[in-house]
Amino acid sequence: MPKKTLAVLAAAAIALTGCASNSSPQASSPSTSAEQTKPAQAKATPLSQAEWVELCGPDGTSPDDPQCTADKGTGDEEPMDDSDFMEKQGEWFVFTTTDDENILEKWDVRIDTVERTNVLANAKSNEDWDGGEEIPEYVDATPAEGNEFLHVEYTVKNTNKQPLDLPLEPSVQFSDGEVFAPLGEDASDYTWNLNQEHDSPAGDTQNPGTEAQGDFVIEIPQGSEIEALIITDAFMGSSAESVIAIDPIS
Repeated sequence: MPKKTLAVLAAAAIALTGCASNSSPQASSPSTSAEQTKPAQAKATPLSQAEWVELCGPDGTSPDDPQCTADKGTGDEEPMDDSDFMEKQGEWFVFTTTDDENILEKWDVRIDTVERTNVLANAKSNEDWDGGEEIPEYVDATPAEGNEFLHVEYTVKNTNKQPLDLPLEPSVQFSDGEVFAPLGEDASDYTWNLNQEHDSPAGDTQNPGTEAQGDFVIEIPQGSEIEALIITDAFMGSSAESVIAIDPIS
């Protein structure tokens, strides 16, 4: 049969089918599909680093929670940078710890400023101070030759329902994996002195809803390539820890 005839017959069949379907009664159908009628679900707020560990970690309270499994992905995603898993400088995050009775505590913490410097003004206790006004109580601190200071200012907020304190200890991780902590005068003298200059020093007992400011000082090799700041509870160590991506200024 010629192709032209086939085309004509096919067109006629389609036209007849359309007429038949239009002339015959049809059962009414919903105007929207079942999927379209499902109520819209609000997206869950992303978990902070501390909340994820509490919920989804090895000892988490609910590792099968959808928020724990939602980010597993298909394997086709772009690889994530290490900083994607860190808290961010200048942003509030939740720091989770426990008290002496193992009652969960949650604090809001923010890393405000980070600088590299060779001088910390009035951070060193003056050994010559005699208690009078003629000799200054504090003098400028300088690092050992070949070193510099990493100076961090931060804010903590007590989001609990009772007066509490949050003693934090810092360390800094370099890009090669090395970790430095304040072990000398940077911890015992400089950090303490700078911290006490604030109206509400971090580490002191805070009432609920109040904020306090504090300082960290870590002496590091000059020019070190910094990966992250790590803060831990002074009494719990790495079991209460947050890792923060930082961008120090010079």
